Amino acid sequence: EIVVPPEVRRPYEIGSNYANSDYLLDMAGYVLDKVKTVTPETVDYNNKVILKMAHPDGYGALKTMLDAAALRVKQDRVTTVWIPRNEKVNERAMTVEVSGQLKTCITDKLTSQLDKAYLVQFSVTTSGRLYVLKVEEVVKRDSAAKPAAAQP
Repeated sequence: EIVVPPEVRRPYEIGSNYANSDYLLDMAGYVLDKVKTVTPETVDYNNKVILKMAHPDGYGALKTMLDAAALRVKQDRVTTVWIPRNEKVNERAMTVEVSGQLKTCITDKLTSQLDKAYLVQFSVTTSGRLYVLKVEEVVKRDSAAKPAAAQP
């Protein structure tokens, strides 16, 4: 099964252990859209699509994360919409960090609009197949917060 971004806007270079930044960027957008734009009716299908793209090394952790999120979405009747704004690609590490806004509605009532950032990490095989290794929220350290010092 071959999965490509639903809209191909530019040429891609994919080869042995390599994918160019345009491909990584478009695939990260596709992955985040499937993971973060969900309703109780679409969450299971979206998760199934992403798990088909998962690398065996990251499958267990990704499935656990997606299953937990799906359970919450269905139990609480949550709808989320991901609106990406900025992307940073690290071609060597095969990662894409995407920042944007995550809107959350519970039973059709907007409950939050939060600025978030997510990191999508990929792996490309020697045959040129792209896998999703992980999808995780990037938590920025608060520069004003200082670690608690030990009291003498």
